Amino acid sequence: MGSPITTFEDALAYLTAKWQVPAEHMRCPKAHVIDIAESHRLSDETGRKLFVLVDLRHRPKAPRWYVRDTPLVVLWAPADNGYAQSLMWAGRYTAARIVEHRDYYRPRPLLDARTLVVPVDAAYALAHAKRDPTDIGEFCDGPGPVIPNHGAVWASLERAAISYDDLKQLAADEAGRIT
Repeated sequence: MGSPITTFEDALAYLTAKWQVPAEHMRCPKAHVIDIAESHRLSDETGRKLFVLVDLRHRPKAPRWYVRDTPLVVLWAPADNGYAQSLMWAGRYTAARIVEHRDYYRPRPLLDARTLVVPVDAAYALAHAKRDPTDIGEFCDGPGPVIPNHGAVWASLERAAISYDDLKQLAADEAGRIT
């Protein structure tokens, strides 16, 4: 496995090469860019199935006190460090991490669920290019792709979401393969 990405310059180089995105479009705090690059590097090198955490508090059917007028689905950023609307900036989480921190992430089917756990490939299948890649929007964000925030997309996200029991099984299977 390659060495960890620890500098802003290395992170920019990695992400720019991976997506051919100009560095000037990556306007986030330096530590956030490093977290993003490192999470992508690890996923590329380990081959583990990865997930994005979709924040349920921003869905169209959320209780009124949660809803923000956001046209795009809100995702958790890497290392539990804020939120993103661009899939490029979204965190990639392993099944083991989600299972270990269940009380923090509160995935469905918990009664007070906060997140929907969706495979990265399913999230990308619902995404499209951002209209204006230079607009960073409400959350610290990259140039896209993004997922529109409306009912039909949420139905697809719900279908693609993995259950907590399946996450536990996947985490156990991956632990057995790696050790």
